[in-house]
Amino acid sequence: MYSLMIVDDEPLMVKYFKNSIERIAPEWQVSGIALDGLQAVELLQRQSFELVVTDIRMPEMDGLELAKFISEIHPQTRVVIISGFDDFDYAQRAIRCGVSDYLLKPISDQSIADTLKKISEQIRSAQAKLVSEDFLVKESLTDPELRSRFLSSVIHQENSGMKSIYSVMAGKKMELLQQACSCVGIFGVDSAVLMTEGKSYQETESYQMRLNQICMENCKDDPNSAVCYCDGDNTAVLICSREKEEMLEKARRFYKEVRSQMERDYSVPILNAIGTVEHDILCLRNSYEAASQNFILAFLQQPGLSSGEEGRNPAAGFAGLASSVYSDYVSGNDSGIYAALNEFFQGMPDSADPLVSARFGLSLLQQISKRGKVKRNRLDRGFQQLALSWQKTRGKATGDGMADAVYQAILALNQDEKFQLADDGNQLAERAKEYIAAHYSEPISLTLIAEKLGVSSSYLSDLFHREVGEPYSKFVTRVRMEQAIMRMKADPNKKIYTLAAEVGFINSKHFNSVFKKFYHVTPTEYFKTL
Repeated sequence: MYSLMIVDDEPLMVKYFKNSIERIAPEWQVSGIALDGLQAVELLQRQSFELVVTDIRMPEMDGLELAKFISEIHPQTRVVIISGFDDFDYAQRAIRCGVSDYLLKPISDQSIADTLKKISEQIRSAQAKLVSEDFLVKESLTDPELRSRFLSSVIHQENSGMKSIYSVMAGKKMELLQQACSCVGIFGVDSAVLMTEGKSYQETESYQMRLNQICMENCKDDPNSAVCYCDGDNTAVLICSREKEEMLEKARRFYKEVRSQMERDYSVPILNAIGTVEHDILCLRNSYEAASQNFILAFLQQPGLSSGEEGRNPAAGFAGLASSVYSDYVSGNDSGIYAALNEFFQGMPDSADPLVSARFGLSLLQQISKRGKVKRNRLDRGFQQLALSWQKTRGKATGDGMADAVYQAILALNQDEKFQLADDGNQLAERAKEYIAAHYSEPISLTLIAEKLGVSSSYLSDLFHREVGEPYSKFVTRVRMEQAIMRMKADPNKKIYTLAAEVGFINSKHFNSVFKKFYHVTPTEYFKTL
């Protein structure tokens, strides 16, 4: 799916996009929400997006300024501007900022659908050039490389690439395409075990790369197999044969050999699952999806070959949890995240190995990061936080304890500072006020301050209102307005545009509007009283 960010300070517009996008354009999902341009800039530092849909009129940083920033710093991200003004000058400026489309309010489902369809086609066209048949032939890929690319295109549903690669493989009459049975297996290091041994996320990735290399070495001389990376940085392996039983036995031998090599060379346990047997190689996506569910099933048992053909698959509960938590993560609904986690982990049997809960927690972090295109260094912070919680409980956390550990790890995906114990509410509010007092002249946001304090923005918003007695935004405005009055009294000849910049406003027009709303006179009128 393609990932987009919504940037709008109107709650109804944000709600419309969040609830409607996947219905209007099923291949798109909302992976980020920002209330203004500055929040969007912060979010772009944490996640990657194919598209940013932004309102043109917003406080602090407007849509055109944001579009210019994206075109310069994130040129691979497309931008769509939404405006209530049918202004030719705005449209011209938007084009100069590299905007892909310019939509006028009120927008309709059809206009959004048409725009997203156009952008999807642009993205696919750019991707298709990299996997065109002519390109593949000119690149002179080896047979193992072709098989690997074919498997990757199936797994990631890159249909244009799959067709091009299949055509090249058919032209070479590759044996793989002539087999009657095929299935996909997933191999991954047991990250939970590595975490309990004090390994970092980078070390876990390193072991996964070694596992991938071992799988490739075991497949390189077999014309009826292929290897590539798949979701969660695990390794996908394609195994084909003329008969079903022969293929399943081949899969078991492959697993035993790979497991033996990882344990012998690195003392690292692995998890594995295989999907359904398919008789049409172009339907391998079905086998991969079944293998993904069975890989979750493998969390519940000792590492070993797990096949969906051996019994009921209980992974649906976790899939629902992942979907719910991801939706709440995008919306910033921290209480919803905790409630879903608590319900899930409370349902784990007390007799379950604590490693089972750790596996679910790590997998959840990976799925959120994958869907939201969270950048790798952020995922590392989440891994560190979960490891820290594990060390504190010595691996005995169950139920609400594990829910809290995973909850803190998810919040850590948005943290910049080193992990620290949460202060009490009054201390946090005071630290927030101190930060505002020191940085009111800068384009600060609630999200930025929350990250500095190591908490979520929604938590800080509620706490600030409760402890200070007014919302964060009103407090910041009051500080800036009080500072403006002090500076005006100190220098009655100060230029308004200079004054605006000194108290944290991007332009004097916005400053004038806020000043008049706050003091019921314009800055010019107030200067005349001095």
